[in-house]
Amino acid sequence: MCQSCSTLVQRNFSCGHRLLLRKGNTTFCLFYPHTPEEYHAASVHYESRPRDEECKECQIRKEAGTKGLRGAEKLNYIKKMYAKTWEAKSREEAKNSATLAKKSQEVADPEEIAKLNEKAQGQVKFYLGRRGRHRLDIVKQGNLLRTILLAPEAIDKKALILVFASYCVWDQKENVWKGMLSQDRNYLLAIARRAGFVRTLEAGLAMKKPQNLQLGEKTNA
Repeated sequence: MCQSCSTLVQRNFSCGHRLLLRKGNTTFCLFYPHTPEEYHAASVHYESRPRDEECKECQIRKEAGTKGLRGAEKLNYIKKMYAKTWEAKSREEAKNSATLAKKSQEVADPEEIAKLNEKAQGQVKFYLGRRGRHRLDIVKQGNLLRTILLAPEAIDKKALILVFASYCVWDQKENVWKGMLSQDRNYLLAIARRAGFVRTLEAGLAMKKPQNLQLGEKTNA
């Protein structure tokens, strides 16, 4: 788990407010290792359905009303109490994470972009080669695919998906094609279909040998 990258979530509440919150550290980092200032991403996931609760600020606002607070006294109460909530902390962390990630992605040099793509491909191969208790089951493979689909614009997603899919059906230890259960295949295809990459994923899963990589520095996480 990368300590420099964050997973963010856009959460909808019953009060109508839509907030960007920090969910935690990123499980799959395509650019590991890196410093907080070096190129990285802050993946944003979107919750489609609103929560059955109001945001903390609205809850505190109602609480202030029941206490009979008005005007400046009410506003100060809301500000003071909201600052103590996990929601306020999470919003601030999400804002900082998004800003830092965006700044780190200001890369225009083609050579540097090529190295970043190589690094991302190497990381995907590494994650899919894990064994034992670190082995990726189909749900974790789906989460890795979602991370790829949310990669920054500088990353060639089509090439990365081909690498991902071809190594999903390849046993790196035995160096043989292992295939994939139909239900697992359909699970990944459903994720890719929503992002418009179903044909690319299908092509990768059909490969009898993994997509060739030209790796630079050694990567792991």
